[in-house]
Amino acid sequence: MKFQIEARGGPGTTKGTFKVFHGKGRTGGVVAEFEGKITCLLVGGEVAVATGVITRGYANLTDEKNTDVTGQKVSFTVHDNGRSDRLYWMWGFMNAPINDCQGTAPILKTSHGDFKVHD
Repeated sequence: MKFQIEARGGPGTTKGTFKVFHGKGRTGGVVAEFEGKITCLLVGGEVAVATGVITRGYANLTDEKNTDVTGQKVSFTVHDNGRSDRLYWMWGFMNAPINDCQGTAPILKTSHGDFKVHD
Protein backbone atom coordinates (compact mmCIF):
# COMPACT_ATOMS: atom_id res chain seq x y z
CA MET A 1 0.00 0.00 0.00
CA LYS A 2 1.11 3.53 -0.72
CA PHE A 3 -0.29 6.68 0.85
CA GLN A 4 0.23 10.34 0.10
CA ILE A 5 -1.54 12.67 2.53
CA GLU A 6 -1.20 16.43 2.80
CA ALA A 7 -3.47 18.42 5.12
CA ARG A 8 -3.46 21.73 6.97
CA GLY A 9 -5.85 23.55 9.27
CA GLY A 10 -8.34 22.12 11.73
CA PRO A 11 -12.05 21.37 12.00
CA GLY A 12 -13.89 23.82 9.77
CA THR A 13 -10.71 25.15 8.11
CA THR A 14 -9.09 21.98 6.73
CA LYS A 15 -7.52 21.90 3.29
CA GLY A 16 -5.70 18.98 1.78
CA THR A 17 -5.54 15.98 -0.51
CA PHE A 18 -4.79 12.27 -0.39
CA LYS A 19 -3.86 9.45 -2.78
CA VAL A 20 -4.05 5.73 -2.00
CA PHE A 21 -2.72 2.75 -3.95
CA HIS A 22 -3.53 -0.70 -2.55
CA GLY A 23 -1.99 -3.56 -4.53
CA LYS A 24 -2.35 -7.32 -4.08
CA GLY A 25 1.29 -7.92 -3.28
CA ARG A 26 2.82 -11.03 -4.86
CA THR A 27 -0.28 -11.97 -6.87
CA GLY A 28 -0.28 -8.64 -8.72
CA GLY A 29 -3.22 -6.46 -9.60
CA VAL A 30 -4.83 -3.58 -7.80
CA VAL A 31 -7.30 -3.81 -4.92
CA ALA A 32 -7.99 -0.07 -4.87
CA GLU A 33 -6.62 3.15 -6.27
CA PHE A 34 -8.21 6.47 -5.41
CA GLU A 35 -7.67 10.10 -4.48
CA GLY A 36 -9.66 12.83 -2.85
CA LYS A 37 -9.93 15.88 -0.64
CA ILE A 38 -9.27 16.04 3.09
CA THR A 39 -12.33 17.54 4.83
CA CYS A 40 -11.36 17.37 8.51
CA LEU A 41 -8.06 17.33 10.43
CA LEU A 42 -7.33 16.96 14.15
CA VAL A 43 -3.81 16.99 15.60
CA GLY A 44 -2.73 16.07 19.10
CA GLY A 45 1.00 16.00 19.71
CA GLU A 46 2.52 13.47 17.30
CA VAL A 47 -0.83 12.00 16.19
CA ALA A 48 -3.11 13.31 13.46
CA VAL A 49 -6.51 12.12 12.25
CA ALA A 50 -7.58 13.21 8.77
CA THR A 51 -10.84 12.31 7.07
CA GLY A 52 -11.88 13.02 3.53
CA VAL A 53 -14.00 12.13 0.53
CA ILE A 54 -12.85 10.20 -2.54
CA THR A 55 -13.17 12.35 -5.66
CA ARG A 56 -11.90 9.77 -8.14
CA GLY A 57 -11.04 6.09 -7.99
CA TYR A 58 -12.03 2.47 -7.95
CA ALA A 59 -11.83 -0.72 -5.94
CA ASN A 60 -11.70 -4.35 -7.05
CA LEU A 61 -12.20 -6.65 -4.06
CA THR A 62 -13.70 -9.60 -5.91
CA ASP A 63 -11.40 -9.91 -8.97
CA GLU A 64 -14.49 -9.53 -11.15
CA LYS A 65 -14.82 -5.84 -12.03
CA ASN A 66 -13.82 -2.43 -10.80
CA THR A 67 -16.30 -0.53 -8.62
CA ASP A 68 -16.40 3.26 -8.63
CA VAL A 69 -15.78 4.49 -5.07
CA THR A 70 -16.25 8.20 -5.75
CA GLY A 71 -18.06 9.86 -2.85
CA GLN A 72 -16.97 7.30 -0.23
CA LYS A 73 -15.40 8.63 2.97
CA VAL A 74 -11.94 7.66 4.19
CA SER A 75 -10.08 8.10 7.50
CA PHE A 76 -6.32 8.17 8.15
CA THR A 77 -4.64 8.16 11.56
CA VAL A 78 -0.88 8.74 11.61
CA HIS A 79 1.66 8.74 14.42
CA ASP A 80 4.84 10.68 13.64
CA ASN A 81 7.34 8.68 15.69
CA GLY A 82 10.59 9.59 14.00
CA ARG A 83 11.81 6.67 11.94
CA SER A 84 9.13 4.20 13.03
CA ASP A 85 5.92 5.97 12.05
CA ARG A 86 2.57 4.21 12.31
CA LEU A 87 -0.65 4.45 10.33
CA TYR A 88 -4.16 3.08 10.25
CA TRP A 89 -6.80 3.78 7.64
CA MET A 90 -10.42 2.95 6.99
CA TRP A 91 -12.69 3.70 4.08
CA GLY A 92 -16.42 3.68 3.43
CA PHE A 93 -16.48 0.82 0.91
CA MET A 94 -19.36 -1.59 1.59
CA ASN A 95 -21.07 1.01 3.82
CA ALA A 96 -18.49 1.07 6.64
CA PRO A 97 -19.29 4.20 8.68
CA ILE A 98 -16.68 6.97 8.59
CA ASN A 99 -17.35 10.12 10.63
CA ASP A 100 -15.55 13.44 10.24
CA CYS A 101 -12.30 13.64 12.24
CA GLN A 102 -12.72 10.16 13.69
CA GLY A 103 -10.03 7.51 13.33
CA THR A 104 -8.59 4.31 14.75
CA ALA A 105 -5.36 3.67 16.65
CA PRO A 106 -2.38 3.72 14.23
CA ILE A 107 -1.16 0.13 14.61
CA LEU A 108 0.49 -0.50 11.22
CA LYS A 109 4.22 0.25 10.97
CA THR A 110 5.35 2.05 7.84
CA SER A 111 8.17 0.54 5.80
CA HIS A 112 9.12 3.63 3.75
CA GLY A 113 8.54 7.35 3.93
CA ASP A 114 8.11 9.69 6.84
CA PHE A 115 5.00 11.36 8.25
CA LYS A 116 5.38 14.88 9.63
CA VAL A 117 2.78 15.95 12.21
CA HIS A 118 2.88 19.43 13.73
CA ASP A 119 0.48 20.81 16.32
